[in-house]
Amino acid sequence: MDTGVAKRLFGAVGLSRVAFALVAALLWACAPASEEPHQGQGPSEQVSSDPELRAMIRAHSLVTLPPVPLKSPALFNLGRSLFFDPILSGNRDQSCAGCHRLDHATTDGRSLSVGTGAVVEDGVRLAGPDHRFTPRNSPALLNLAGPGVRSMFWDRRLELESDGDIVLHDTSYEATGVDRLRFASDDIPIQTVQAMLPVLVRDEMRGESGEVDVLGQPNELASIPDADFESVWRLLMERLLAHSGYRDLFTAAYPDLDLDELSFESAAAALAHFIQTAFSLRDSPWERYLNDQDTALTEAQKRGAILFLVEASCHHC
Repeated sequence: MDTGVAKRLFGAVGLSRVAFALVAALLWACAPASEEPHQGQGPSEQVSSDPELRAMIRAHSLVTLPPVPLKSPALFNLGRSLFFDPILSGNRDQSCAGCHRLDHATTDGRSLSVGTGAVVEDGVRLAGPDHRFTPRNSPALLNLAGPGVRSMFWDRRLELESDGDIVLHDTSYEATGVDRLRFASDDIPIQTVQAMLPVLVRDEMRGESGEVDVLGQPNELASIPDADFESVWRLLMERLLAHSGYRDLFTAAYPDLDLDELSFESAAAALAHFIQTAFSLRDSPWERYLNDQDTALTEAQKRGAILFLVEASCHHC
């Protein structure tokens, strides 16, 4: 990864408008290039796209958002440790970073992702014996902070509803009698709820009943019935707090709480804070353009933004 990118990822500050994160990410990734004039036009005849794009920006009320505040370095450090540690998977072989890779802009570069139990052939992760590809690919974790985030996952199955509650719409649990899981958003933000869910999914992180982990020990998470979310979360916290290093990290992150007062929600809140802080994009060329710096974008990038916002209507999705 480019060192400048790494500094931005782990500088623990910054935020772009969530609804147009893809635009920001693409423009951020593009180095300024020399402009080719339209066919048949000389450089002096090239028409600026600024008036049209500025009008579109006003029409869509696009603005930059303030930086994501760093709540505490200790909470950030705990979340960073959890993000890269396969201890959160039942078989201890899959971390959050395994499907949200830094060298793929926090995706995994695949059409369908591979979680726990994977095998590697010629450098490619494939679904291992008795495991399947997950039904979707890994969404990017860029710009997930702020009040504009009202749903999570590709299918929006985790959603902040108009009454203020967070609801998980997931038909995969209907057979166990759980098809909607409701959280009060006054108690827990949607980003924290999202961080609590991948550890429940067998193909992603939890594993299959009867499996052993990479240490040859029984996978205790996989033996829990699918609908018993609380038991999975409780066993994960027991696993984490069995390590002195994590006890120290949790104590530093939550100095006002005893270890026995912590739950997996505490771990998920740290994960969410790390993700929101580390993967926020700030001061991209697109943001500088929104702040009235006309030269922040090349003419080709401006025409691309007009396509995105108007002619191709990409912004509707």
